[in-house]
Amino acid sequence: MRCGAVTLFLLALGCAPQPTPSTLAPDQPDPCGLTAGSPNQLDTLTVALLEPVDLGNATAPANDSERLLFRNLFENLIRVDCEGTVRPGLARYWTADSVGRGWTLTLREGAAFPGSGPISASDVAGMLRVLANRDSASAGAFGIDSAFELDDRRLRVLMRGGADSLPRFLADPALVVTDGLASGGGSGEGSLLIPRQGKLPVIEFRFPLQRDARDALDREADLVITRDPVLVDYVSNRAEFTTFPLPWSRTYLLMEPGVSRGDLLGALDTVSVRKSLAKDAVRASSRAPEPPYWWSDHRSCQAASPLRSDNASSRVVYRKDDDIARGLAERIVALASPSAGLRAVGLEAPELAIAVRGGSDRAYVMGVPRQSLAPCRDVYGLPAGFRFLPLIESRAYAIVRNGAPPMTVEWDGTIRVVER
Repeated sequence: MRCGAVTLFLLALGCAPQPTPSTLAPDQPDPCGLTAGSPNQLDTLTVALLEPVDLGNATAPANDSERLLFRNLFENLIRVDCEGTVRPGLARYWTADSVGRGWTLTLREGAAFPGSGPISASDVAGMLRVLANRDSASAGAFGIDSAFELDDRRLRVLMRGGADSLPRFLADPALVVTDGLASGGGSGEGSLLIPRQGKLPVIEFRFPLQRDARDALDREADLVITRDPVLVDYVSNRAEFTTFPLPWSRTYLLMEPGVSRGDLLGALDTVSVRKSLAKDAVRASSRAPEPPYWWSDHRSCQAASPLRSDNASSRVVYRKDDDIARGLAERIVALASPSAGLRAVGLEAPELAIAVRGGSDRAYVMGVPRQSLAPCRDVYGLPAGFRFLPLIESRAYAIVRNGAPPMTVEWDGTIRVVER
């Protein structure tokens, strides 16, 4: 069955089943698979990325295009699928010690970077050691104590606490195993080719060319990820494409500085307002947010000192390249009393980060993952001392040309191409 009806319905309600403790990689069929028409007819899968791509963002992708690119370019030790089940990634097998504090993982035979050299247990253990030793509360929230190689294909990872099953956070993008391509950074232009590997097809990613996304579908694209319902409608009667709704994957927050609840936050904290925002404020598939929220209960996480602010600015700030955040910020300003003098202002990502740390603006609109594999780590991405109000949830659609190779949907709604 496709990951579209029962599976995505369960995810949308927050009812996805938890993984069963296991010492071996699960080998059951993939319930999150996507197949468009008769698979395996295309020798090369052409993917049109509709958003800007920074090749330095492999461990912290900022948009759907970066998540799609890096999920197919690099791998984690494990994957977590759309039902929350742990599945093999670079590691084919894993076993735990008697208390579950230490895990021995065996890399699959022939593991390699695309078009590059092999991946050894030493490479992976070294990456994890760097993370464990980094002087950062965010990194420490993973709970990795140490990692070391046993031989070319086996490594041992020690955790600070015990666990009944392999830690799911090993599938987090922050722990992806990358090569030199991701260290250089820079904006991608043109295309990037992933050569054929085993039973995987050739994948060509074409980066933004400043043109209408419909042109990409008309001319060459076999796969497009979009949150724009206009593009979904455009292909609705095109027999050569199949459109799949993906899980609800992004929650947009209104964040207000200060230790007391502000009147702006309070005015918007009604079900009717949030339903209205989901229906009218953005050009995207969206709905009113549904709890539970992973950031709501993090008392066990080490929190930073609360930030205090006089709210000197009248700006409602959002990330400039995020159309959903822009639509929400503009609607919030429109709903506010004219006497408040609010104005919506878009900032580039670095400027936004500085503004959030300063906490001097009236409010901030920011998109965060709807689910988290490492809540204590992800809490550090949210400003301390702020009040949060979930505004809407959004999901993307996969538009797939019939004959494309099989794909699977992972825990955060990102698609990975899988073996034929």
